[in-house]
Amino acid sequence: MKLTKYLAMAMAVAGVVSFSSCLDYDDPEDTFQTNEVKLDDKVFHGNVDSIDYNKEYTLDQLNGAIGRLENELGAFIGAQQLILGGKVNGSGAVESPTEHSYQFHATVSDIYAQYSVIPHSKFDFGDQIRASYHVARGWNGGANGTYVMTKNFLTPLMNHPSVDTIPEIKALALLFYSFASVRNTDLYGPMPYQDFKLNKQHAPFKYDSQEFIYKRSMENINTFVACFKRLKDKPDYYKDRIQDLLNDYASTLNTQNTYNPGTEIDKWIRLANSLKLRMAMHIVNRDKALAQQWAEEAVRDGVIENYSQEFFMPSSSMNGHHPLAVIGGDSWKDFAPSASFVTLLKSLKHPYVTQNSDADLVLFTTNSGDIKSKDGTITDINSTIVGIRSGSKVGDFKGSDNPYIAFSRYNDRMLNNAPIYLFKLAEVYFLRAEGVLRGWNVGGGKTAQELYEEGIRCSSLLLPGDGASADLNARIEAYMDLEVPENVVYVDPTGKTPNEPTLTKIGVKWDDNDSKEVKLEKIITQKYIALFPNGFEAWGDMRRTGYPKLFPVLPRYNDGSLVYGDLVRRMVFPNDDQASINDIQTTGLDALGGGDFQGTRLWWDVKVNGNF
Repeated sequence: MKLTKYLAMAMAVAGVVSFSSCLDYDDPEDTFQTNEVKLDDKVFHGNVDSIDYNKEYTLDQLNGAIGRLENELGAFIGAQQLILGGKVNGSGAVESPTEHSYQFHATVSDIYAQYSVIPHSKFDFGDQIRASYHVARGWNGGANGTYVMTKNFLTPLMNHPSVDTIPEIKALALLFYSFASVRNTDLYGPMPYQDFKLNKQHAPFKYDSQEFIYKRSMENINTFVACFKRLKDKPDYYKDRIQDLLNDYASTLNTQNTYNPGTEIDKWIRLANSLKLRMAMHIVNRDKALAQQWAEEAVRDGVIENYSQEFFMPSSSMNGHHPLAVIGGDSWKDFAPSASFVTLLKSLKHPYVTQNSDADLVLFTTNSGDIKSKDGTITDINSTIVGIRSGSKVGDFKGSDNPYIAFSRYNDRMLNNAPIYLFKLAEVYFLRAEGVLRGWNVGGGKTAQELYEEGIRCSSLLLPGDGASADLNARIEAYMDLEVPENVVYVDPTGKTPNEPTLTKIGVKWDDNDSKEVKLEKIITQKYIALFPNGFEAWGDMRRTGYPKLFPVLPRYNDGSLVYGDLVRRMVFPNDDQASINDIQTTGLDALGGGDFQGTRLWWDVKVNGNF
């Protein structure tokens, strides 16, 4: 059955009507409005956290359940597209991530991670963003809108009584719910996690603490792993039918699908355990013992270990290019690289900024126009790769009177073939390297150095089959020998911000004589480069470790809870309707443990002196 037919089923179960604009995302605590994904009139509330995966069913029972779940299974395809920044379009169909939907999904985290800066402040279709830490309500809610749409396409399946006859599919829906929920709580903090999961439709909603969300999500992940391990021992007819379902409904992000039950079951287990490993490292400053337990269990049970086990959406599924190629390229000019990111790469002599490299391998363009400084100095067109200092007061629009439009942009030739990852192999290597550094049994016989170096080797934006990947990988191999960084000084061509020397004092090459703290800085710095443009995870690492060392964000237009040098610790709650405000006041702030401010730390974001 073709994907388009399944999307039609998803539309039938959702009853979607059009979005009036890119800002028209859902508010999670609202009752359903005309722009929201709507469920069938009959709403089920199942025992969603309970899965009897030991019970076996006949082929007739399986087929009967599949027939009753046809619409809900179709919606599961949409959920996989939505989780990476897709959207429901005006015709009710689910779209893979495109420029508009991805922009609202990823912009704020990308800015907070200091990958990018918006080179103008006003938009024809959205809120003004005056500077990097300005809370623009519409943009602030973009990632949450993705989350709400994702959960709306998952919860009907998770709660339907017939899904208990197919425990593996129920477990898989819960795994994707865990992916989406962990990311959302890492951005905002508490949310109505359990009420959403149980398919509650109307306010009031109870906000759950981040600790509860993490620990309940981990229970679901452990159940998923146990369920799929048990699947290996079930009868062949059962495994074959489950494999059919995985092929039909769960292959959107499983790009290396082999259609072999043994191989595919193993890959899904590795995906779940890789999420478990990520979550373990998130909480390391809150509960070191529990973090170690989770990490060691994850690696023992199997994490992603090679390219064929990665999960991602290829560029061919996104109009032939990563959305950032348009958003941050010559077409839209809505993103520009940050001075921090460019300076970091220059100080480490990364191939992404080596201007005599093959043009297809450079991540940024040179400046697209002359830039005049306030002292009269001219930076000639196409003379340098230059980023914008985060927090700069940029011009309103994209005209020639805004000098920041002439700064570097992203090289669309580099991004055209880049995928969007659900989980990247390089991240797993860096997580394991950090674990070994902490003394955990997660190396599988490899040292922290070996895992660190493998992470760098797998860090490229380009997939292994890309024609330019061999050249880039060779350059990255040479890059790994850098012992001492170059002392790069950032000079703002406009003269509006002060000169800033790089804060990076570490090289790339591993040195066993380094302190643990320096070794961790190297791991997180290279992980930051490898994660690009995944600002969600990069910003999380910045909050928990303080690495990589980047320029302080200029303190303009934050919510008043930050001073110069502070890092945003969370996004403020994304909803401002009265029902949501009531829920936040009733349970949200208590679950957060502080005020609804950018400077309020999340549960796992513990202030520590050093990382060891």
